[in-house]
Amino acid sequence: MASTRRRGLAAALGASALVGAALVATPATASDNVAATQSKEACVDRAMDMARPLVKSVSKPGSARARGVNATIERIREASPECADVLFRDGTADNPNAGILVGDGFSYSDETCRDEEVCHGGAGGRLKGDGGDGFNGGNGGNAGWYGGSAGNGGNASVMGGNGGDGGRAGRFGDGGNGGNGAAGGNGGNGGSGGLLRGSGGNGGAGGNGGSIGPVGVAASASHAGDGGAGGRGGLLSGNGGTGGDGGNGGAGAHGAHGEHAVVVGGNGGHGEHGGQGGAGGRGGAGGIARGSGMDGVGGNGGQGGVGGTGGNGGNGGAAGDVRTGAGYGGNGGNGGSGGNGGDAGAGRPGAVGGAGGNGGVGGAGGNGGAGNAGGAGNAGGAGNAGVGGNGGAG
Repeated sequence: MASTRRRGLAAALGASALVGAALVATPATASDNVAATQSKEACVDRAMDMARPLVKSVSKPGSARARGVNATIERIREASPECADVLFRDGTADNPNAGILVGDGFSYSDETCRDEEVCHGGAGGRLKGDGGDGFNGGNGGNAGWYGGSAGNGGNASVMGGNGGDGGRAGRFGDGGNGGNGAAGGNGGNGGSGGLLRGSGGNGGAGGNGGSIGPVGVAASASHAGDGGAGGRGGLLSGNGGTGGDGGNGGAGAHGAHGEHAVVVGGNGGHGEHGGQGGAGGRGGAGGIARGSGMDGVGGNGGQGGVGGTGGNGGNGGAAGDVRTGAGYGGNGGNGGSGGNGGDAGAGRPGAVGGAGGNGGVGGAGGNGGAGNAGGAGNAGGAGNAGVGGNGGAG
């Protein structure tokens, strides 16, 4: 089942590929089965000849009713009883794409798509049908040209996974929305609006960055995922989709504390510097309005991650006698730098650019180790404060 799901949407546009897949499952163990197979192939060829005028003229203006789409579909259905299962059917979990001409693509959910799989929503029938929704980062299915809704991309389910792209609309209608990325993954792109009229789908949000390394080990955080781009509008009218927001950068890890002196009069160890915060993700670009309508707004850049706190300096050893002075306390580590804010997504001409992401907050400086009384022990100095991150470009 996994291989069927990952094939995605390509099979919906070729009659021969779909027919071959449907007919291979029928055992040809006798001459009557061979004859039935040949009859079904001829049936599909005849149906595609009847549908060809509609398929070749999808870009020409005119409603489905004025073009007689429903009447043509019924004539094909009446003339094609022996291949109706190939031409007219809804998708299933095992075979998500709809029939060649009419039917709804299958939408996956947590009941039909296992955690480790990426499941693409099925394509609607070429003439009419809804596209199915993707799951676990799978793409949404395309809608039929003369009727049906586009499928939405699925949200990613695994660390670093990207969101799925939204499906495209038919001649009229809105594109599907992109799914959100997970833990540093990018958001999916919005699908295109209707070929003639319709708005593009919105891009999905990028996943937030995560911290790297356990507490006590200085490490920089991972960067966040970028937002997905908005889909474009229709040729005659329709708004561009909004770009997805970039994810926020992860926080830097805290620096390790310095070791305390273990010998009389020894100096304490220095604390490690805190890790740098991760950069925020870039906002997705707004979609283009190709006809009348507004271009999509770019997504906001993500906020940079907070820098990690520097480790405390270790305590100096106590004085032993008049000849042995007390050790110095170690210096505290510097706080890590905050991550840079993500760049805003580009607004297309006539659209408003997204705001730049805010700079990450600098990590607090580590505390200096306190000098012990006696001898020439000096008080430890305070660590330096971390540097704030830069804001993203507007």
